[in-house]
Amino acid sequence: MSSIDGGSRSRPEMYSLAVKQILAAVGNSMSDLTKDNVRLRYIEPKLSMSTNSSSQLSIKTMRNKLLSLEYFSAFVLEVLKDADASDAIVVENLRKLHSCLPSWRKSLRGRCTAEDVRRRVQDGTEQLLPSDINNYLTSEYASYASHLLHSKQSVEHWTPTLYDFTRARNHLLVLLCVGNAHRTGVLINFSLSDYHSGLEMSDGSFVYSVSQHKTASTHGAATIAVNAEEAVLLENYVKMRMSMKFPNSAAYVFINHTGRQMTQSNIASALTVAFNKCGFSDRVTCTKVRKAAVTQVHSSHPQKRHDVANHMCHRVLTAEKHYRFIEKQNNSIECSALLRKTLTDPSAPVPVKKRKVHEKTVMNSLQCSEQDQDSAEGPYKKRVIWNTEDRDLVRKKFDIFVKRQKTQIREIAAVLESDVQLRSRLESNLQCVGDKLARAVRDKVRSFFRWL
Repeated sequence: MSSIDGGSRSRPEMYSLAVKQILAAVGNSMSDLTKDNVRLRYIEPKLSMSTNSSSQLSIKTMRNKLLSLEYFSAFVLEVLKDADASDAIVVENLRKLHSCLPSWRKSLRGRCTAEDVRRRVQDGTEQLLPSDINNYLTSEYASYASHLLHSKQSVEHWTPTLYDFTRARNHLLVLLCVGNAHRTGVLINFSLSDYHSGLEMSDGSFVYSVSQHKTASTHGAATIAVNAEEAVLLENYVKMRMSMKFPNSAAYVFINHTGRQMTQSNIASALTVAFNKCGFSDRVTCTKVRKAAVTQVHSSHPQKRHDVANHMCHRVLTAEKHYRFIEKQNNSIECSALLRKTLTDPSAPVPVKKRKVHEKTVMNSLQCSEQDQDSAEGPYKKRVIWNTEDRDLVRKKFDIFVKRQKTQIREIAAVLESDVQLRSRLESNLQCVGDKLARAVRDKVRSFFRWL
């Protein structure tokens, strides 16, 4: 189990624990480890629990547990490939389960709220361009900060003012963001011990490892790389930071004006102040720098996108989903031009008009089956008419389905079969029975999702 993801996980024993939990849920027997049992007894109950329940699993956790089960199933199938007929049922069940697990993991995803979409669009419209970064690096603000870090440290017993310290710190944050494009958490948790443990290369550059960050469990320690010139600036900044003598100072490289560890908001404010000095008026965050980096690398150096994704401690799919905003805009422009040209082209082929149908043929078509009548062209007409009382009864009876946002037809049919009074009432009022009634109830239950 420890070979999952190439052994990159920091705690591979959690995989074995995940398989044991799933086995306990389905019955503690290999014969019970089937596709239906895993879905009905483990996945759906865990995901449908109340948000206040301590047993509820997040989408990411459920994906990891299903990944563990996928590796376990593959291992058992390999062991039982030469088994006798007594294990044939177990092998067949495991083979079906193993084939379903990849698609189940892909289908599990968190809800994307309107606020999430709005933030993505805002980060795209207020994007940070390479010209903005160059404007900062050549600005008076950056020049003064660089001058502080190059010259003032040679003065013995010099204690910088809070203004000078803040400017030097902000400049270093910009340089590390531009050179590494890490999340805010990497800079926040860059400790003094991490700095002193840095590895020096032959060309004078340094590499620092930060173990505490968002994706440490999947990508390992994040690395901060600085060239020889930036290494000198960082060394002098650390000297300046130690000379400030804040009371009860936090043991991190970057601290705020009170000596405490910086927060995500502090980092964003520091970057924003620095870039505002060179004329960039929008708020600057590490996420905005990451999006700019991914957009430029994917367009200019596509062969390096996997290497850059590993350095930035995220997957290539994450970069394509969240960060490649410019490519999406360009694609929209090209598609819009194509549609405009296609739909306004006078030389486009004209479809052959249908012949007028003979009156006798029309009369014969009126005698078609109910299914054909439903699919025929004509004014829209509701297939099932619901009254308010029936609607409220269904809403109350199938409340658990609405909360789960899952409407499996066989489960709805089972509920109707068990409640004879409700079924008889709906059959009488809706004028439909059997499978048609179950589908009508399913469609009504789905209509309640929009009110959640």
